[in-house]
Amino acid sequence: MLMVRNRVYKTDAVVLKQMPLGETNRIITFYTREYGKIAAVARGVRRPGSKFGGSLEILNHVEAAFGRGRSLDSVNECVVINSYKYLRQNLTAIAQGIYIAELVDIFGEDRSANIRLFEILSETLSNLDRYENSEFWVLWFEFRLLHFSGFLPEFIDCVECRSPLDRSDHTFNPVAGGILCPLCADSDVNDQSWVVSVTGLTVLRYFQRSLELTLGQADADISVVDLLDVKTFLRIYMRYIAERDFKSTGFLDLIKFKNN
Repeated sequence: MLMVRNRVYKTDAVVLKQMPLGETNRIITFYTREYGKIAAVARGVRRPGSKFGGSLEILNHVEAAFGRGRSLDSVNECVVINSYKYLRQNLTAIAQGIYIAELVDIFGEDRSANIRLFEILSETLSNLDRYENSEFWVLWFEFRLLHFSGFLPEFIDCVECRSPLDRSDHTFNPVAGGILCPLCADSDVNDQSWVVSVTGLTVLRYFQRSLELTLGQADADISVVDLLDVKTFLRIYMRYIAERDFKSTGFLDLIKFKNN
């Protein structure tokens, strides 16, 4: 007997982005718990007094009901679970939230569930909503995004010869997928390689050893200076993996520049 999919389905989701469609509609991109990334039409959302109200604002954590369509599904109902109201009161936190939403939009797969990715997305938005150690939480999100997407490099042992790495600056080779010891770096360096400082590697190894742990605010109390090399490394590496620049980083960097 053939299995027939339900025409209407409901799931938890985070709103990643939206774009206009005609005069009154929008295409909304969600990252959902059960179905991965979904784009759906919210009909009439741009009309005054729309039934959706503000429920489809970017970064909202919602429970949404969808109707299946031939090319695009439709948003039938949407109820806000968490709007992260404190995050929205801080321009830096908004920029950071938009940045992680863009990362999920790029790395998340259409119609392919990744429950851990959904969980770290909603967890990170909750941490940004508190606006304590926000730089740490963005970096911790990026690191786990690489892990759950299958792109996490090796930081503890040499990726080529598997020898333990001493506490010093080392060369990172994105083609090989990790850090090289000095001997392997001499024979395997290329124009895509770069040096990662011992400070950056210390934090990256801490992240790698913590992947099975739940970190709290006490664990996030690392100085912004110590996080700077990690931020630079992850920004370069994620751009290498994505093979594109991220639109939101310009806005994020501008906000931080004005705050400094």
